[in-house]
Amino acid sequence: FLLSFAFVFSQDVPRDITSDAVKDASGEDLRTLIEEKTAELQKIHNERAKLEESIAETKATQKGLNQEIGSINYNIKQLDLSIKSNEIVLQKLGLEIEELQRDTRRIEQSVGDKKGTIGKLMFELYQKDKEDFLIVFLRSGSLSEGVSEIQSIVSLNGDLAVGVEELRDFQQDLIRKAAETRTKQSDREQE
Repeated sequence: FLLSFAFVFSQDVPRDITSDAVKDASGEDLRTLIEEKTAELQKIHNERAKLEESIAETKATQKGLNQEIGSINYNIKQLDLSIKSNEIVLQKLGLEIEELQRDTRRIEQSVGDKKGTIGKLMFELYQKDKEDFLIVFLRSGSLSEGVSEIQSIVSLNGDLAVGVEELRDFQQDLIRKAAETRTKQSDREQE
């Protein structure tokens, strides 16, 4: 029996069961042929089981790889969105810095204008302050002209005070805008 079992595994080509040798075989020979076919069948079943096991392992590996690829693709999309977000933040900061620089130039222009106005007011006030109120009244053609002249001096003094206050406000705005600009530039460098 072992000899016939070994014989079956050494054969590559299965026997033709319709051949005359099989038809003429005795009961014991026929039993041997049946056992050979059973062994061949078992061998095929074993090979098929190994193949199915290999396919299952391959599918499991493929599933794991697909999950990793999906995770990597997700991470790539997240990085792309982060890059786009950073680019937009940089553009926004650049625009904000430009706006702050424009505001700073406008404030500097206003400061220059206000300094000129204050200078003119101070000159006029100095010119009018040199005259005594009594001389202003006497030089005027009428009392109303004298009062008007004095009111204009008081008005100049008030305008001067307002101009100085506006100048302080402009300087505070200028300091604040400069600080905001430095902050925005620092934020842009960090991005």
